[in-house]
Amino acid sequence: MITAALADKPLSNCVDYLKEIGADVYNPSISAINLDEIELLHNKSFSVIVWTVNSEKAMKDLIKVGVDGIITDFPQRLKTILNLDFRQ
Repeated sequence: MITAALADKPLSNCVDYLKEIGADVYNPSISAINLDEIELLHNKSFSVIVWTVNSEKAMKDLIKVGVDGIITDFPQRLKTILNLDFRQ
């Protein structure tokens, strides 16, 4: 079974924490993640799914850096952005 760790504030060393608790996925709130962490987490084989991502800019920024999933109060807004395929 896949396990995930939720975070509502930034963690000082999220990779060590995720390893320590045996989590497979990191689920930070939008206020608990910086974009540089996503690449580091991916390099250590963790998936990243960010929650409460409601602004178009944040959605686009997270998609560009390769986040694995986005949880939002506005799924239609996210679908529209994904359908535009702005990453090209």
